[in-house]
Amino acid sequence: MNSTLIISSSTVTSPTSLLIKAVVGITTATQVTYSIICTIAFLGNTLVILVFVWDKKLLNKSYNILILSLAIVDVLTAITLVTNPAFVIGDGFPYPTNSVLGELFCQVIWSRVFLFQLVVFSVYLCLALTQERWFAIMRPQIVFCRAPLEISHCAEWATLYK
Repeated sequence: MNSTLIISSSTVTSPTSLLIKAVVGITTATQVTYSIICTIAFLGNTLVILVFVWDKKLLNKSYNILILSLAIVDVLTAITLVTNPAFVIGDGFPYPTNSVLGELFCQVIWSRVFLFQLVVFSVYLCLALTQERWFAIMRPQIVFCRAPLEISHCAEWATLYK
């Protein structure tokens, strides 16, 4: 990131704050809304994860494994959204001053690549849950066992970061 200051009309503005203001639609109300959504998503999905941690017998069913995976991905999405400087934190984010770290920051964090990948993975999990429920209702003779489900999860995670 560029560390020079732009001086105009006797005000000092950093390029990063100009970049934040250039993001269309990010107002204080939007940041508060994102913060509320992230807090509710984090707390609710953490409770779902704790239910599965306390009662491990629930993990015998394939749809419960999918629901647990979806809760984990949603918690990660909420954390990623809160820590993204464009959405919630804004100018309070510690921007790197090193050129190498700045380049990494721009390509990974500012580009929101992890956020979009987690959203896509969440959609894949919803599709897998829908497929599992469709087979359970329409073709009850086909049973989803745990091993193919774990293989499909590994494949989903692998394709997520290709």
